[in-house]
Amino acid sequence: MDDFEDMFDWAHVYKRLLGYAVRKLGRDRIADAEEIVQEALRQLFDPENKDWVPPDGDGLDELLRDLGSRVNGLISNYWKKHARRGDSIGLDRDHAGNSASPEDRVVNADHVEFAVSTILDQVVEDEVAVEVLFKMAEGIRYAADIAEALGIEARDVYNARRRLAPHIDAVKAQLAGETT
Repeated sequence: MDDFEDMFDWAHVYKRLLGYAVRKLGRDRIADAEEIVQEALRQLFDPENKDWVPPDGDGLDELLRDLGSRVNGLISNYWKKHARRGDSIGLDRDHAGNSASPEDRVVNADHVEFAVSTILDQVVEDEVAVEVLFKMAEGIRYAADIAEALGIEARDVYNARRRLAPHIDAVKAQLAGETT
């Protein structure tokens, strides 16, 4: 294990993972991103959870892929936990409008959180689609605005939306069946 600990510049690894987690969670959740990165690293070093074996050679790319995957899973769990608790995750909870009854607004918020959580389960490995989904849930509608917020090309947003479309349609159908 000592050799493993000496193989990498862990400060560099930590900074790269933290940057990745902050991009996924948003700049206003830096403390949460730090906790997620620390948990991913803890899992890597946990002898009972040791499923990554350093390859021969540099191995930095493999390490970052493994840790990135762990961070993705932890972020997915983070969003699911916050959606279940009803915490704000940037969802527009008032699509029904201010004139809607409190009961209608609660039902709508529950539907939005259910939809995001359900779709997230289906696309969790598609990083761009996940980021686009969260921006859409935040109420950002236009591809150019989403692209600017994420620092990607509008073409990538359109492609992500195309990949999200069948999942969105399935959730809409499920919710429509629930409300009729």
